[in-house]
Amino acid sequence: MNRMLDIHHCHQRITDIGVRSLCFNYDDLEKPSGLCKTLQYLLMYCTSVTKQGAQLAINNLTKLKSLHHESTFEVLVEFIQKRLDQNLSEIPNMFSLVNLRIGYVTPYRKGSLGQVVQLISSSLTSVIIIAMKELTDTDLLSLTSLKNLRQFHLNCPKELKEYKGFEITFKGSVVPLLKNTGNLLEVLDICFFPVVDIWTVFKFCPNLNSLFFKTHCESVTVLPEDEITLYRNEKERFILKNLETLYCGYNISSEILQFLLSFPTLTDVTVTYCNALTDEFLQNAVISCFKFNNVRRFHFTFCYYITKRGIDTLMANSKFVEEIDIQFCKNLTHGNVYEWHLQAKKANLKLNIHYKNSDVEMCYRTN
Repeated sequence: MNRMLDIHHCHQRITDIGVRSLCFNYDDLEKPSGLCKTLQYLLMYCTSVTKQGAQLAINNLTKLKSLHHESTFEVLVEFIQKRLDQNLSEIPNMFSLVNLRIGYVTPYRKGSLGQVVQLISSSLTSVIIIAMKELTDTDLLSLTSLKNLRQFHLNCPKELKEYKGFEITFKGSVVPLLKNTGNLLEVLDICFFPVVDIWTVFKFCPNLNSLFFKTHCESVTVLPEDEITLYRNEKERFILKNLETLYCGYNISSEILQFLLSFPTLTDVTVTYCNALTDEFLQNAVISCFKFNNVRRFHFTFCYYITKRGIDTLMANSKFVEEIDIQFCKNLTHGNVYEWHLQAKKANLKLNIHYKNSDVEMCYRTN
């Protein structure tokens, strides 16, 4: 039976002593507790549990599949280094962790990702990486050995000001990964890269249900020109039929944006920093091309070319929308949002509208 324990909500009150009590009997600290053979998911972010506590959990909770702690990756790296120091050159595949988070606390050492992947490769289904300048394409290529990867996230560090000094590239690391594991991927987040090639993504990842990227640029493609021409001319053949969540924007063209928004299973759409998103685009998209029949949530951030007229069209033709999130769209006002709230209330529609700009943040809900 799957067992999950979420202690991150307890914040600073949880310490290494608490983790020890999960691993050993209260009366006999040498005897394993009953949880040792049943606990599979342990969440303990933002607590007072130290690296030693994470080490305790990994070493003693033998059925652990998911350990959410800032030091998980560091603990695994130290485990490997200890074996190497003892001249145990062979690194056994001995842990059952299904997710791996890298770059959250400690500096990254080149080559360590490949070693850790070898340690847990058979069970690993999710990899989340905060991009670091020490990370190379060669490091990420170690992920191509994973046979069951379902989620891959390569996130931007919060302090990133500009894309300089990083050694990882879309062509050199992500494309080989997609070639090897893309058919099984369900979630792909590659927002770290300023530009990607969506045709490469569509070719190798036909089963995605969530896709996060910034903007498309065909100059970074690895596909032959005749294949790119085929994709451009016959887009309907390459629609992701399972895609539910989409995040995109920036300098993406209106043609590509329209193509993405035509995916029939979309339920959650985020468009950000996008000049192609205009009133005319929304009107054409809603009335002429498709009616967003399945979309429940729209998120618009820093979209400077939509006004009340565009959202009016959306409101009038998308009666199944349950949430609209508007942030820092300078031509949309708090007064507009309140008017839409009154319209939804009068029509007895379930609609949550969140609005934020530099001066105001409001949330209106109708039941």
